Amino acid sequence: MRIVYLLGMFEFFGGQELYLARQQARQGHQVAVVTSNTPYLFPNIVERYRLEGFPEQMASHRPGKFDFEGLRIIRLPTLFHYQDFVVVRGVKNILEELRPDVVFGHEPRTIAPILGARYKRRLGYLYYLDSHDFFHTVQNHRWWQRWLRYAEYFWWRRWFVDYALRRADRIIAVAEECRRFLVERHGIPNYRIESLPLGVETDFFQYDETARREIRQKLNCGSRDVILLFAGYMFRRKALESLIDLIAQVRDFPLRLVYAGEGPPDYLNELKHHALMKNVADRVHFTGFLSRKEIARYYAGADIGVWPGNNSLAILEAMACRLPIIMADMQLAHLVSHGNGFAVPYADVGALEQRIRELAVNRTLRHEMGQMSQAAALEQYSYASLARQVSGWMEADLAKMKR
Repeated sequence: MRIVYLLGMFEFFGGQELYLARQQARQGHQVAVVTSNTPYLFPNIVERYRLEGFPEQMASHRPGKFDFEGLRIIRLPTLFHYQDFVVVRGVKNILEELRPDVVFGHEPRTIAPILGARYKRRLGYLYYLDSHDFFHTVQNHRWWQRWLRYAEYFWWRRWFVDYALRRADRIIAVAEECRRFLVERHGIPNYRIESLPLGVETDFFQYDETARREIRQKLNCGSRDVILLFAGYMFRRKALESLIDLIAQVRDFPLRLVYAGEGPPDYLNELKHHALMKNVADRVHFTGFLSRKEIARYYAGADIGVWPGNNSLAILEAMACRLPIIMADMQLAHLVSHGNGFAVPYADVGALEQRIRELAVNRTLRHEMGQMSQAAALEQYSYASLARQVSGWMEADLAKMKR
């Protein structure tokens, strides 16, 4: 099959849009990624590329075409962008050139993928559209931020998204909250929506005993120390101050906390100051930006993965590296439905403490839950198997279309 992934912004640090495309290319399909030359909203993005070892061509985001691990990457010139609202030039010409069997529009709120719906009938391809949105459940925003977010989507972007949804041959929700959003806010019948969970590259994220010893030695942790790890981009909706409150509250057990990632400097400074005020700065570690290779080593070195606020794809990476999970009961809470952890109320320090104590004092339970995390990652969330599922849908739909 000839498959085109069409999206507003694209980076090489991971995510569904990269992993699905790459796995389908490995299956023997011709896969192209068509996107804008607008960088994603990461700070110091060029430095991130350098630390990951990517060539300068990838970091530059210049319009043009190049090949990467079996994928054809095509960056088109951006005409206009506001945050993740991106309008590009040249989609029609590229689709005419590539002649895809299937166009997969990724996250329609970014607008660029919606152009795939416009040319579908003229060029005769299948059009898939996925949704990652759940604006009705966003946590930890001030009232005016919630209002602006709501207004921007429902007074502006919604009309573009509705157009694309009407034309889609398959609509894919990556979580039950996203399915509910499509049904309740866009009026899509439930039977039209497929479920495809977000996943993880299990051939990269794996447990490493040597890395465990080295990371624990680096952090000066003894055999009794229990390391709590949060990984991902650190911003206020993730309620990370609640973990410092937890560390301060638990004085009868040797807990350590690692924040593995980066974030806005003002928020990071707030967290560091909070740790000082709570007299736990010596038990709280900030790693700063880590490459994917290094973050996998930190997963191995930790004992429990903890996400007290907004959920993160890093949870799946931690599962693949054999960590039990404690997470906020939000859009990805199904990730702890495998006997591998607990969902707790958003930023609830008391509930966090209860579950962490349960795991901290019981090494056997930690080990069993970690094994279940790894098994679930391999059996249900591996991008190799998810890509085969998507390819199966595409092949079946193309066969129907040709009859």
